[in-house]
Amino acid sequence: MRTRVFCIFIISFFSLVFVSTASADFEKGFQALIEKDYKVARKEFLKSAKVRNWDSAYYLGSIYQYGLGVRKSVKKAKKWYETGAENDNAKSIYGLGVLYKDGLGFKKDEYKALELFQEAEKLGSAEATYAIGELYYYGIAVIQNYDLASERFSKALNMGVDAAHFRLGYMSELGLGIQKNLETAFKLYETGAKLNDQNAQFRLGEFYYNGQVITQNNEAAAEWYMKSAEQGHAAAQHRLGYMNIHAELGGIDYKKAYEWFSKSAEQKYAAAQFELAVMYENGEHVKKSMKKAVKLYQQAAEQNHAHAIYYLADFYFFGVGLKLDREKAIEYYTRSADLGLMDAQLKVGVFYFDGVDVERNFPTAFRWFEEAAMMNNPEAQNYLGMIYGNGLHGQVNLITSYMWFYVASLNGQTDAYQNLKSLEASLDKGTIEKATNMANKWIENYNNGKINTL
Repeated sequence: MRTRVFCIFIISFFSLVFVSTASADFEKGFQALIEKDYKVARKEFLKSAKVRNWDSAYYLGSIYQYGLGVRKSVKKAKKWYETGAENDNAKSIYGLGVLYKDGLGFKKDEYKALELFQEAEKLGSAEATYAIGELYYYGIAVIQNYDLASERFSKALNMGVDAAHFRLGYMSELGLGIQKNLETAFKLYETGAKLNDQNAQFRLGEFYYNGQVITQNNEAAAEWYMKSAEQGHAAAQHRLGYMNIHAELGGIDYKKAYEWFSKSAEQKYAAAQFELAVMYENGEHVKKSMKKAVKLYQQAAEQNHAHAIYYLADFYFFGVGLKLDREKAIEYYTRSADLGLMDAQLKVGVFYFDGVDVERNFPTAFRWFEEAAMMNNPEAQNYLGMIYGNGLHGQVNLITSYMWFYVASLNGQTDAYQNLKSLEASLDKGTIEKATNMANKWIENYNNGKINTL
């Protein structure tokens, strides 16, 4: 009896020693990870994993997955996640889910990822709860549901997932799944930004930049953009470049603009590729190079950047930087117009109105002029006046014709003013008053941000 009790005591003693050692090694590894001393972190996590601290398996997997102090190895990451998962470690099961979601080490399987995230969530993984929220947010492997996404993000926030501040802030800003509230969004971004979340820092910068909720302040905006950009946030890097090239932080600084645009463009951020292309086209801080400009415009265009597509259309149309190709030019102008670029909509409308390099088509011209006119483009509004006044798309409608000439002339379109005066001679006072009232109502709606229809 004494021997049995002694043996049990010895086993218990050594178990406590192992647990204590594993815990100490894990804490050392975790602290080293925070301090970005990845060599020490890996060493301590390896020691901890040997004595069955399975959280260490997750962090070792992460070290290899993201190449923290070691060469990236999805194979080794997968091995460590699987080791932890076999021992019901919630974090490791979550890590396997990420690999399945992104198709790393496994064939991409978002449904399998969801299954693993749900299993990890049941075991208490806050990261898995957040990940399920993202699946609901984007509609991946589930029907998109902002309500369920916000529930998961709220739960993850209460479990200590810092990134949830940004997600809930963004949903509050746009009113997705929760009531729109800019004040709440600002507070969530501010908290997340102070916790060094790069997405929250960028959005907080946007609030300062645009003067939302708080007084507009470029310096404060730049401070938060800088914190975000230094962590590699492509949009923040682009914004800093934009502020420097547009003298929003003092004078124009092409050097800093180029540096930030380059960092952002390296991450394939379309807006930065476009701005960098403009610098090469104009020779701003860099040696002028149409070849580099065209390449960057093309890279941005591949991501459906409307302005980049429009610039390429100009190159094809005029034979500058690219071989002259009018058919290709109109194709690109139309692509840009489809993406909502007002200048492209006007230009395509003019092509079809005048029959330039395309067969004349007034209904098609009308469509594009109307798109641009609704964005308050005075030239497009003048063209609409002509179309309605001459019955080029349906019956003659002099009231609507007058209305558009009136709106366009108030916007400074001189041809519209002349057309307005010519039309007045054939209209009675009551008709002019009705058309003027229609115009003023349209302008009021536009100024109040309401969608205008006739």
